[in-house]
Amino acid sequence: MRGGALITFFRTLHLFLTPLAIFARIEYPGQASVHWNYVLLELDVIRRYVWMLVVPANQALFHDVARIGLFDLRALLAITVVGAMVAGICSFCPI
Repeated sequence: MRGGALITFFRTLHLFLTPLAIFARIEYPGQASVHWNYVLLELDVIRRYVWMLVVPANQALFHDVARIGLFDLRALLAITVVGAMVAGICSFCPI
């Protein structure tokens, strides 16, 4: 069953990367780039969305997100939450 899980993983990866490649290479050639200074901010936003799913209180259409540093408590918590999510997903579909 290991080979089947690996094939499923690569099909899923292909499903997500194909639109990204079309966007970056065809629609905006030379303009698309990765903003590495927003990676921690995105992880914090994922953590906040997961928290809002668990505890649906004080929700609004717009959420103000402040910049965070590498050693802020929010950054460490965000890395932990997203890492736990990835570990949980990988435990269901080991490669």
